[in-house]
Amino acid sequence: MNRVKKEELKRYRAARNGLTPEEVAELDAREAAEKLFAKEVEEIHRRLFPEEYDFFYDDLVDATRRAQGVNPMSNEYVERTDARRAALGFTGYVKSSESGSGSLGWVRQMLLEGKRAEIERICQSSEDMEA
Repeated sequence: MNRVKKEELKRYRAARNGLTPEEVAELDAREAAEKLFAKEVEEIHRRLFPEEYDFFYDDLVDATRRAQGVNPMSNEYVERTDARRAALGFTGYVKSSESGSGSLGWVRQMLLEGKRAEIERICQSSEDMEA
């Protein structure tokens, strides 16, 4: 078991110390629901804002260019991405990538407010525009 797993296990046990089996089950269920929700938020965020994950696929040349402040993506891609982001009320990705755009929090808030259908509609229209 590596150090991270040991620390997670230590926190898990500490959080449940002194709880009844029912309370432990309730806490486990709540943590599982929170983890599932966080995963769902991330998946929707990746669908809506794929440009925020582009750097994962950079080769050495692209990573070097990004480090120098040059976006390696094509101008057409940047314009299309910025137009989509502006329609959702966000600044262009290149401008906001350094300080964070708040897009992940926005997705989380939309889901918390029960606006899943609206998010799905936006995802679908974004995917249709890309196709």
